[in-house]
Amino acid sequence: MRLGFRDSLQRFGRDATIEAESIVNAVAAQFVQADTQRAAGVAPAVGYADKVVQAEAGTTPLGFGQAKAAWRVAVTPQLSSNVSARAWFERKPVTDSVVAYAGTRDPVTGELWGHVMRTGGGAGLSYDRDGNGAYGDVTYNSYAGTAVQSNHNVEANVGAYLRLHHTEHSNLTAGFNLNYQSYANDQDYFTYGMGGYFSPQSFLAVGFPINYTFHNDRFDIKGSATPGFQSFLQDQANLYPTDPTDPTAQAVLDTLKAKDSDVRSYYDSLSETGFAWSAAGSIYYRVAPLTRVGGEVSYNTFGSFDEFRALLGIRQALGSSK
Repeated sequence: MRLGFRDSLQRFGRDATIEAESIVNAVAAQFVQADTQRAAGVAPAVGYADKVVQAEAGTTPLGFGQAKAAWRVAVTPQLSSNVSARAWFERKPVTDSVVAYAGTRDPVTGELWGHVMRTGGGAGLSYDRDGNGAYGDVTYNSYAGTAVQSNHNVEANVGAYLRLHHTEHSNLTAGFNLNYQSYANDQDYFTYGMGGYFSPQSFLAVGFPINYTFHNDRFDIKGSATPGFQSFLQDQANLYPTDPTDPTAQAVLDTLKAKDSDVRSYYDSLSETGFAWSAAGSIYYRVAPLTRVGGEVSYNTFGSFDEFRALLGIRQALGSSK
């Protein structure tokens, strides 16, 4: 999760207006300091799973402002001995940044914005024979948050993999993955009304994932590494894309820019192409037949920023341990 600012105070909340006014009046900007961007909370959730139906219900972390319901329902029917399908519908928080995930306060006015939720679903097919296979799926999501411009996206994902090594307890595969995404508008910034999450108007990435799993009576271990390439485009976007409490905020910036071209009233369009990679790992130890403790860590450079995540958790199952 991004914990810092993409730029600095002049690109956070409504401090952009203070910068613009200082440029026009040729005086030093007196920015209002923002609180350190951090949040902590506990996200309760319960779930059910069998071979065909999976369901989960919970909330966003308690302590992240107003708790919001989060859930997921999926069906995964086996169409033949080698072909399976899946379809899902879910409502989940966007976790790209503190602004998106927990919401934050504008340092100038104290108003809350962010706390973005995505709602949507998708469907896919997969083929697997002796640990070798291929898959494809499509997804649609809508995005809504507090004082944040609404958004929606489509995503398509296809890939294939080969089993390189297999034992009773472990499995190693390698393959390729092609991912395409498109969002209606760019929300990848931290001025008031921006959602603070990566949302390119076009995104194409090809990756070469290597996955390892190990499972026995005590340990569940997973590891992955994915080198690849990406290309994405983000359109020009207003600094204040929507501001229901002060609809003139963007108009004020536009007026100030007309007086001095050094004023920034919009984010420039952005196009990038290059190498990217991601890696992730998790380990859980079974302390009782139905209880596991452990953690997860991941690092990802796909997108417009580098993302690091870490999680410690307890997994408690209900019912039979078999």
